Amino acid sequence: MTIFYLAVLLGLAYFAILPRPESHFRTVAKTLPIILLCVFAALSGAWWLVVVALGLSAVGDALISRSGELAFKLGLQVFLAVLLIYAAIFYLNGDLDILTVAPWRWLAAVALVVFGVFLLRILWNPTGPLAPAIASYIAAMLVMGLMSLTMPSPLVFIGAVAFLISDALIALESFLLKDEGHKKISSYAVWAFYFFAQCILTLSLVSL
Repeated sequence: MTIFYLAVLLGLAYFAILPRPESHFRTVAKTLPIILLCVFAALSGAWWLVVVALGLSAVGDALISRSGELAFKLGLQVFLAVLLIYAAIFYLNGDLDILTVAPWRWLAAVALVVFGVFLLRILWNPTGPLAPAIASYIAAMLVMGLMSLTMPSPLVFIGAVAFLISDALIALESFLLKDEGHKKISSYAVWAFYFFAQCILTLSLVSL
């Protein structure tokens, strides 16, 4: 667990580095906690798909930490793959029958669909030519979130929801928010939800 605790420590430390201008140092500081989670999962004997999801997450973080439309598009594609891998993990290890014995899971599923439709509606026009790509990403978000409801542990769903919230905040920050103060607050929230999600998912899935 030492590596996991070190990842958490560095993830918390990144809050102090986050406001700094774009640099290679900031990119390393952002990706290192996720790399350590990946190493922790690998050394703990986690299923290879879990390790791949964390490894690709670090790649996506590195890309999104850089400015420019190309880096953003590549980061979007990488995280699309991450969402689908997590969805596959949940599908292959979950149990659809669990939905019939836990009504809250049905309510959560409906809430996720409503969330996805609302997000697509408010982003469709502002994203312009990127709208179809954003729609595909939101669809992947929903698949990942819905599949997490088939996992026995509610922690998996909590981690998935935190992941989806961070993605939604990134979209809002990128395409809707204009005020720099609001963007700064949003960037802190994005990292908080995202890193929390990765930690929870790592701990929940490492024993698969």
